[in-house]
Amino acid sequence: MDPATIAASVAALLAPYLKKAGEDFVGEAGKYVQEKAKVLWQKLRSKLDGDPPTKEALDHFEANPDANSAEFQAKIEEKVAQDQPLFELHIC
Repeated sequence: MDPATIAASVAALLAPYLKKAGEDFVGEAGKYVQEKAKVLWQKLRSKLDGDPPTKEALDHFEANPDANSAEFQAKIEEKVAQDQPLFELHIC
C-alpha cells in the first residue's frame, strides 16, 4: 500500500475516535472500533512524539481532526515513505 493511502486510512479511522474521545460509541462494534483506534493512536504517539514537527501535527489533529486532517495526513505520508515498517503496528 502506498504512503498516501495509508495516511488517508489512518486519518479516517482516527478522526471519529478523537472527536468522540469523551463520549461512548454506540454498540459493541463501536466499542471494538474505539479500542482499536485508541491503540493505534497510542502507538502513533509513542513512535512519533520524539520528532517535534510530527508531534505538532499530531497535537493539531487531536485538537481538531476536521480542520487539521490534511496536515496530519501529509505528515503520516511523509513518515511512512521514510519508514515503511512504521505501520506494521499490529493493531488487530
